[in-house]
Amino acid sequence: MLKIAELCVNLHPKLNKSMSMKQTRTICALFATIIILTSCASSSSEVTLYSDASITAFTLGKLNRYTETLDSDGVPQTKKTTFSAGAYRFVIDQVNRKIYNNDSLPVGTDVAHVLCTISTANNGVALFEDLKEEDTYYYYSSADSIDFTSPRTVRVMSSDGKGYTEYTIQINVHEEDGDKFEWNALDGSIQVQAMRGLKTLYQKKTIFLFCDLDGKTQVYRVDDNRNWDKIAQSMNFSSDAWKNVAVMDNVFYLFDGGILYKSDDGNEWTLVNFTAEQPVKQLIGASTYELYALSGSNQIMASRDGGESWKVEKNDMPEKLPTEDITMVSYPVYMADNCEQVIMVGNLESGANEEYAVVWRKIVDFDNFDLGGTWTYMDRGSMTEFLLPRYDHYNLLAYEDYLLAFGKLPESKSKGKPYTTILQSRDNGITWKEKKGVFVFPENMANTNATTISSVVDKNKNIWLFCIGTGEIWKGRLNRAAWTYK
Repeated sequence: MLKIAELCVNLHPKLNKSMSMKQTRTICALFATIIILTSCASSSSEVTLYSDASITAFTLGKLNRYTETLDSDGVPQTKKTTFSAGAYRFVIDQVNRKIYNNDSLPVGTDVAHVLCTISTANNGVALFEDLKEEDTYYYYSSADSIDFTSPRTVRVMSSDGKGYTEYTIQINVHEEDGDKFEWNALDGSIQVQAMRGLKTLYQKKTIFLFCDLDGKTQVYRVDDNRNWDKIAQSMNFSSDAWKNVAVMDNVFYLFDGGILYKSDDGNEWTLVNFTAEQPVKQLIGASTYELYALSGSNQIMASRDGGESWKVEKNDMPEKLPTEDITMVSYPVYMADNCEQVIMVGNLESGANEEYAVVWRKIVDFDNFDLGGTWTYMDRGSMTEFLLPRYDHYNLLAYEDYLLAFGKLPESKSKGKPYTTILQSRDNGITWKEKKGVFVFPENMANTNATTISSVVDKNKNIWLFCIGTGEIWKGRLNRAAWTYK
């Protein structure tokens, strides 16, 4: 550590005639900083100086954002807004001397005029390298606007003047709007157009289509490159077998005529000998390690050994268990370790005259897996606002950290538009709302004559729609769903 007087002696020999004007300006800037730091001290006071030269914190202030919108006449307009960017955390890599934000700023953020706060250890002095003049640095001030359209070099001088450390600061900005969802129409399919029923499943980077075609259940597959292939099966399944198929741990399970089968590829099928507490009526889905079925008395049963044994699951309102249009998804419980949510959606029997779907939930605790679990009916009582309407042929998708659901409106309510609304639930199926402008059907599909739509999500977070009756195939993705965070 040095005192101010010693610092002046150490720096003075550097000020010689051989020094360039750029170097002189740099040293002068440093002296000006020292004067500012010591202006409140009397000439007889001694100030302790340090050799530390590091940045300890970097934060952003309010920033401008420019987005493109359309006015009421459809004319493009540029809209300016201001937001506080202080919540965006910056990583300070002290080993590689890099500072950056993992969570990129919104698209359209103006980073050419940035107000930021830089904290240094023990009054180290931060100097920004000039963008135009090489080897020239100027004193940083939190009141000055700084251009971060490209990575900036910051030199931190220790307060004793003996050394410095250089950092590279990079502010990352998204190049696309995260809330934008775009659909792309793919080549139609004559096979899809002719199907009478369809269930789509995703396994090993491939979409499998179990369908009712020509009076029997057939299997097709399509990969990410849209290469189609009909699978020649080792078994002849009935026309309704496609309704009773599930995939668990990359293995397909199919229930047909009271017999359970399994297959690794949808081609070769083997018999699964099983025992059950009640007769199995319908296979309804799977989670990570459990298969689910309905019994002949409409009880939920689960198998934890690949379908070899089935036990009745507990439930709190058996009269509210669905009997028609049943679908389910599973996903991790984000606020708990080793737990999984299983959401089941369906309808009560047609004669019940119910206007809304029934939604059930189960929490699978892997730490107590052998104990099974209890299904809970998502009962809203007399409240009907934001309930999931009754649809035919439900589609239920786990997408990002929420659920999406849609189906075909009954003919009495469709008014020629059977598929119009995609609903979103951010509370695990309790309430369902429209995300207008984001999750909507493709514009050209709003008046489709599709008799049924089946959907699936692939590994790249694309949602695929297969439209029976028209043969349309659509593929779309929410931009931010594909973003990776390092």
